[in-house]
Amino acid sequence: MKNFIWILCLHVFNLPMLNAQEESSISDQEKTAFVVVYQEFKTEKPDANALAESVYRKNNIEADEVKAYRKNPKKSDANQKLRRIYYSTQSFYDRTSATILNRLCDKHGITKERYDLVLHKYKTDISFQYILRPYFQAYFKNN
Repeated sequence: MKNFIWILCLHVFNLPMLNAQEESSISDQEKTAFVVVYQEFKTEKPDANALAESVYRKNNIEADEVKAYRKNPKKSDANQKLRRIYYSTQSFYDRTSATILNRLCDKHGITKERYDLVLHKYKTDISFQYILRPYFQAYFKNN
């Protein structure tokens, strides 16, 4: 039983140290680059609604057809056509977004993989969000 308590104590006290090591592995330059890329990507990524609207217009699809499809996709007359257009539009949006994100990462000196890692940490760790707060404040102050 004593061994179990010792192991539990070591594990509990070791977690904050591991978290601190993980946090310190992200450099100040990477934090700054992440914030800049994150904010610029929000403004540069394509507007999905505008893209869908333009695709529908180019393919002569009326709003009534889209509404009918949304109500009951299986009974819609334009089922196959709308589905094909939706997937091609989604694919185009994803490729465009990825191209923009890669360009911004290259421009600001952070790899896409590293950006994704920091983004995941930013979205899942509230303490990391507080750590990035001064970086966001500096970005907004300068822009």
